[in-house]
Amino acid sequence: MKFLDLTQDFSLHTPAFAGYAGPQIRWVKHLAFDRAGGQEITMTLHVSTHLDGPAHFMTGGKFIGDLPLDFLVGPACVVDLERMGVGDFDIYGPEHFERWE
Repeated sequence: MKFLDLTQDFSLHTPAFAGYAGPQIRWVKHLAFDRAGGQEITMTLHVSTHLDGPAHFMTGGKFIGDLPLDFLVGPACVVDLERMGVGDFDIYGPEHFERWE
């Protein structure tokens, strides 16, 4: 089985979902003598790569912690939504993917 990493890189410039603030990164400790330090990262959960469980969309749905790991692994395809002419925040339906099957 081949795995494809779909995660986004994380930085101050990582986009957030519409209306949410982007991430903030603040140095809280600099230890120059051993080239180490500490950072505090503040962000909403809708920044960068994330997964919403069924409970996010429907009453009685499972939360992420309730899903078995193998639920997240399986056959898939990558679809170029930009080429399909569908906007970032549009709702996708079966009609958008039928020609990719």
